[in-house]
Amino acid sequence: MDRVEKDLVLEMARIRPGEKALDVGCGTGNFSFMLAQKGLEVVGLDISPHMLKQAWKKAEGENISLEFVQGNIYDLPFNDETFDLVLSVTAFEFLSDPKAAASEAWRCVKPGGRLLIAALADKSPWTEFYREKAREENSVFN
Repeated sequence: MDRVEKDLVLEMARIRPGEKALDVGCGTGNFSFMLAQKGLEVVGLDISPHMLKQAWKKAEGENISLEFVQGNIYDLPFNDETFDLVLSVTAFEFLSDPKAAASEAWRCVKPGGRLLIAALADKSPWTEFYREKAREENSVFN
C-alpha cells in the first residue's frame, strides 16, 4: 500500500530535483524522506512532538536535505510563496476546518507551484485504523 501511495503522489506532484517542498502533517516523515531522496529540499511540519521525534530518529545519519519543525497547519511559520510544492498526505481528514488549512497551505505555494492534498475516505479501513490508533494513550497518532 505504501508503494502505491508513493507512486501516485510522485505522479501527481510532478516533482523536479532542486525544488523546495513542504510536507504538512508529515507525521514520522514517510513522504518527507521520499521527496528528499528524490533530490528536493524538504521541510516536514507536524503539530505532534511525538511524531516529529520519530521523524528525527529516522533522519539521523541520512545525507539528505531535510528539516522537521513543529507547527500548526492553520498558522504555518513560513513566508508567502516559499515552496514549489506543498504536500499533505493523510492529515486533512482529521482537521476541524480543512478549508482554512488548505488556504493557509496555498499561501505558502510559489506562483506556478503545486498544492497536493491526499486524504483518506471517511469510511475507509485506513481511516478507521488511524482513528483507532489515535485513541491509544501512548500512540504517536494521539
